[in-house]
Amino acid sequence: MISRAHRTGVRTVVGGPAASSRPDEFADADHVFVGEAEGRLDALVAALEAGQGPHLLSPAGDAKPDLSTARVPRFDLLDRARYTSMSVQVSRGCPFQCEFCDIIELYGRNPRVKSPDQVLHELDALHRLGWRGSIFVVDDNFIGNRREAAKLLPEIARWQDAHHHPFELYTEASVDLAALPVLVESMVTAGFTHGLPGNRDPLRRIAQGDAQAAEPQAAPAGIGHAADPRRAGGVRGLHRRVRQRR
Repeated sequence: MISRAHRTGVRTVVGGPAASSRPDEFADADHVFVGEAEGRLDALVAALEAGQGPHLLSPAGDAKPDLSTARVPRFDLLDRARYTSMSVQVSRGCPFQCEFCDIIELYGRNPRVKSPDQVLHELDALHRLGWRGSIFVVDDNFIGNRREAAKLLPEIARWQDAHHHPFELYTEASVDLAALPVLVESMVTAGFTHGLPGNRDPLRRIAQGDAQAAEPQAAPAGIGHAADPRRAGGVRGLHRRVRQRR
């Protein structure tokens, strides 16, 4: 795609998780934007306006942007008829260190969150544009900051009530959500209907050859019991030992 753009004289910018994790794999792009955008777009805009600039646009140090500066996305620029679901982000980061996941490398281990007002403004924007139905809350672990999640959910529930429940929400969360029945019920009340639980605990046991290591049996049942229809997936990372052939 980069080569095709260059053939037509279009400058190319690559960003997002892939570029942030492996910027060296995009050497043919004009600019590689590493990390998050908030507070850091000026350098990219300047490079594009000048028609030249550094190939690698990377933040100095390890500081992560404050999500209070995040603006409401321009949902109006989307051809929404081509989408089955819209996306809203509440937080970035996760406190866990799962072996198969790069989220902490991208966003850190201290979950940063938007305020309830920010989240509701995004729901307002989608509602004004006529969107109805599915919204994916794209957090990699919605309960990474349980206290903030618990504060947000009643606000979403009140918003849904006031707008006659236009949205069906789904998200990802660590499987320890099952041990938090009050939080599960708050999610259901807010309009969450299904989710993708991730579990880090069995990974090392599986890697060590423990064939009995599995998801805690009570966890999916505890989550699924809260609402119907029950729809969920799971995330598990496995090590694989490859024997060398002689």
